[in-house]
Amino acid sequence: MIFAILIWFPFSGNGQSNLTPVILESAALTIVGSTNVNKFTCELFKHHLNDTLKYVSGTTDEAAIFNGLVLKFNVSDFACTNNMMTKDFKELLKEDAFPYILMNINEVTVHTTSESTESKTVSANIVLHIAGVAKREYIDEAHIKSSDQGLRLSGSHNFLMSTFKIEPPTKLFGTIRTEDAIEILFSIGLK
Repeated sequence: MIFAILIWFPFSGNGQSNLTPVILESAALTIVGSTNVNKFTCELFKHHLNDTLKYVSGTTDEAAIFNGLVLKFNVSDFACTNNMMTKDFKELLKEDAFPYILMNINEVTVHTTSESTESKTVSANIVLHIAGVAKREYIDEAHIKSSDQGLRLSGSHNFLMSTFKIEPPTKLFGTIRTEDAIEILFSIGLK
């Protein structure tokens, strides 16, 4: 009985009231690529999500709030330049077998401390899960911006499709070839 009370005690009372939920307000992901003919974009934007991601203490700094987050993006929510490209993009990412792109954010580090407390330059180690393949990546320059509406982590990252075992597609008997290099632009809003 005493053991049960000792286990329960740290989780009750004032200790729990100091925790604040971290709520995902919006998520935007844009994938930019090119072919030997032109550029293309595939975008996902969701706002007013109100998903609780974790709880933090009231004294946690901005970088620590993003550290450890796992973000899930529905492949079905992406829209590309045209309907055919959207269909091809979802097939390329193997939507039926792997319906989500996952981004695990780890080891967020603040690089600059300026006079402004509104914006900070950060880097982070992330793990991207795309089409069933997980790879550790390093984002060397992202930004955390603080405002009355909450926090926003934004930045970009370049990678090769072949890193995730995705063969860059071709069309019209190989006359149109997709480049292997892809850029992901991201913007994550928390409140």
